[in-house]
Amino acid sequence: MTRTTKMVAENPAIVARTTELVRESMNAKTDEEREAIAKKFQEHNKDMYREIGPELKRILIKGREDFYRVLTDAQKAKIKAVMADMPDYMKKMLDDMDKGGGALSGLESWGPGMGVPGVNPNREAPRSRPRGERTFQEF
Repeated sequence: MTRTTKMVAENPAIVARTTELVRESMNAKTDEEREAIAKKFQEHNKDMYREIGPELKRILIKGREDFYRVLTDAQKAKIKAVMADMPDYMKKMLDDMDKGGGALSGLESWGPGMGVPGVNPNREAPRSRPRGERTFQEF
């Protein structure tokens, strides 16, 4: 049994709260209500995973150490160069992750057709196609 499964089994209140938030989100009528529920969900997830955070961090650090152990010096230098030339939006995302806020929240998640943040704000959304319409023409 995984630690998360064990935690959920030992705390039925967590399951009840998750179910309640899912129902609220399904019944939300406006974007403002959905946004408020999403923030509640984020807080709920932080509380739920706070206990396993240190163990998860230890596993990630060990994985990173194992990964770097097999790299050549040239590969390590390439990673260092890429990290030094990182775009600002990526630095912000990593800073948010370090603060524990979660970089990929449901409110600001990327979606298909959105492009790269801050690179091409004038990008058009893909056109919608009626169901069954072909993308490519046959000759």
